Amino acid sequence: MINLMHTRTVFGLAAAAIVAVGLSAPALAAVDFVGTYQTTDTMGQPMQIRLGANGKAWGKRTGEKMKGAWAAGKHYAVIRWSTGWSTKLVKRGDHFKKLAYAKGEEPKGKPASKARAVKVQ
Repeated sequence: MINLMHTRTVFGLAAAAIVAVGLSAPALAAVDFVGTYQTTDTMGQPMQIRLGANGKAWGKRTGEKMKGAWAAGKHYAVIRWSTGWSTKLVKRGDHFKKLAYAKGEEPKGKPASKARAVKVQ
């Protein structure tokens, strides 16, 4: 005879594990994006982007430092800069693509520019 209390405990633990795995997937995706990237800006000039584990973002390009906040999806991270522009880093296999969206534009559809991004740290 199966112990009903034991069965409920086993099913309860299994359900909790499934929920924990489901909730941790976005957190795991975010970990993939934390780091520093070398890319180019909309004019083709060198640009560095740094994504912190705390959801903050920093950018550097000639004569300008930028601040923003970012959040990750399954295969992308969206950075919303204090300038009103947005950047989307998309992970494709083992490399990244940077898509820039003009001030006030949502980070989807056709970007203002595209560039390769290399994760250096």
